[in-house]
Amino acid sequence: MTKSEDVLIKKFRAGNGVIFKEIFDRYYLPVKSYGFQYIEDDEIVEDFVQDAFLKVWEKRADFYFVAAIKSFLYMSVRNACLDYLRHQKCNVAMSRN
Repeated sequence: MTKSEDVLIKKFRAGNGVIFKEIFDRYYLPVKSYGFQYIEDDEIVEDFVQDAFLKVWEKRADFYFVAAIKSFLYMSVRNACLDYLRHQKCNVAMSRN
């Protein structure tokens, strides 16, 4: 980890909103694009991405590396998309009965 990343993560963990916005600006579009690969519905994916960022903020004290934040965001959005798709599949199966 570089010195600047070390300072950034310490400020983020301390609740610095400016640093959170910097992380949000850096990862929002890439994570949203990733979610769109699973679900081609902009509003649904946007909700999942916003939920993931909210969780990051709530759990900020648990993150010691920027890479861990990035991984968490991608995994959270992927899992939310897969859960949504499983739920949709169940609804389709139930409606056929």
